[in-house]
Amino acid sequence: MAYLKKIIDPGELDRKIDLRSWSDVQSSTGAVVTTHALLATVWAKVEHAQGKEMLLADKETAVQNTLFTIRHRTDLDKKMEVVFDSETYDIIAISEVTRRRFTEIRAQLRE
Repeated sequence: MAYLKKIIDPGELDRKIDLRSWSDVQSSTGAVVTTHALLATVWAKVEHAQGKEMLLADKETAVQNTLFTIRHRTDLDKKMEVVFDSETYDIIAISEVTRRRFTEIRAQLRE
């Protein structure tokens, strides 16, 4: 039985993306403020999935899902976000590809 392997050429990682996390910091007035912090800027392969339209709160809304493939990282979680071409994406899923050589990030464009 043959297994289908996903082969990724590192040369396909040709787009830079920012990985950002959220953290709580204390302002000068003592209030706790949630802000984002840059975790890393990495090279990625970017694949836009076909968009779809949904009806949310009686309003038709377009949804754009994108797959970002990067070199393997273990410090990612779904609370983080991806910034690509000045647009912010919410992370939906994170998965390991080809025995920890790469990580796939499924994300949705934030409106």
